[in-house]
Amino acid sequence: MRADQRPTCGRIRLDGICWISASTHCGPPLMMQSMAVPYAVYLDLDDASNKRLEALSARIESIAGEAITPRSMGQPYHITLAVYSSLNLESALACLSAFSAKASAMPVTLLSLGLFPGLTNVVFAAPVATSALLSLHASFHHAMRDIGPSQPYYLPDVWVPHVTLGMNLNSSQLGEAVARIAPDWDPIQAEICAVRLILVDPVTTLWHTSLA
Repeated sequence: MRADQRPTCGRIRLDGICWISASTHCGPPLMMQSMAVPYAVYLDLDDASNKRLEALSARIESIAGEAITPRSMGQPYHITLAVYSSLNLESALACLSAFSAKASAMPVTLLSLGLFPGLTNVVFAAPVATSALLSLHASFHHAMRDIGPSQPYYLPDVWVPHVTLGMNLNSSQLGEAVARIAPDWDPIQAEICAVRLILVDPVTTLWHTSLA
């Protein structure tokens, strides 16, 4: 297991949109609360699956130049474990280190496509919610239980695991994006390979560790 500090910054568009949000029907978009929700914890996916996901995001970008995608932001594709309004970083990093020391790299199958319709109109790849993935998520929240409350949409029994492909689409672009991706969609065999803590605005990696 290797932990390192990798500060990689990138500005995110400050137009009330964030590409790691959920929809308006299950919670307000993260960038709409960017001052209140500045931290997020990700499970990063492996390089091979990133390449396949980038190709899908490129199709979305081709029909919506204003679309926000991990590809356009230069960020890895990921599953979000939690977002936080505030963190004591020293305590959070200690808990993250303890959690990650017990966690292992894990295969996940991105089996289907999904939508979060609303202000941000998100297109995502949906991983199979296996008992192993749900257990990892629950273990994370147990490890972080004394750090402070996560936003409720990411808590166990409410969480909708997803890998964002693109957002900030209008209604017609949302339908066209699905039409571009769905016809030759194949499930993606991915691997969760790292845990990462980010600052949302500007997007900055505060802590990162690879999983063995």
